[in-house]
Amino acid sequence: MALGKNATSGCWPSIRRPARSAPACSTASSPTASAPHMAVNSLAILSAIAALGHELEPALPLIESFSELPGRGEVFELSLDGRAIRVIDDAYNANPGSMAAALERLSGEPGQRRVAVLGEMAELGPAAETYHTELASLIATSAIDRVHVCGDLYRAFWENLPASKRGTFATSLDDLRETLLRDLASGDVVLFKGSHSTKMHVLVAWLKERGAAAG
Repeated sequence: MALGKNATSGCWPSIRRPARSAPACSTASSPTASAPHMAVNSLAILSAIAALGHELEPALPLIESFSELPGRGEVFELSLDGRAIRVIDDAYNANPGSMAAALERLSGEPGQRRVAVLGEMAELGPAAETYHTELASLIATSAIDRVHVCGDLYRAFWENLPASKRGTFATSLDDLRETLLRDLASGDVVLFKGSHSTKMHVLVAWLKERGAAAG
């Protein structure tokens, strides 16, 4: 069995079984979750099922119906003082790998502007500041338009971030609240990401309370 994206049909993932006459690509195996890394996770699940000798078909509807959870990539729309914005709530936790995946996802999202609101990544040891600083080069070459951060570990990151992408270097959640009220515009898509201890999830909850959910 081989798993991968079918270049002709474009569906993801494709399932090819040499011993069977099943179609080469099953759209039922495409997860509802839109993040690219979730497609990779789906491939890992299917590979594990196949390695155990089980049939793949029963798993396909479950993968297709999967959607992101609050704090784990959920997407919702709301009206913030009359401004329609779309939120990617990935605020439950963060590490260098998941942060890179979330930023990659944001970069590929359609929107008037792509805005990242980032808290620190906690418990990374002596190289913590380096891990944060390395995000600057990733964002510099991305389609992300604006970045707001909170936390001392982002100081070198901020210096390396292109000035055109700098929003606010906040010192508290209150500063970020004021920044978002002032800066967000209709059509923006906004990513919230940070370790749980940075309380980015509190900002998401505040937005939900302040904004009226858009049908």
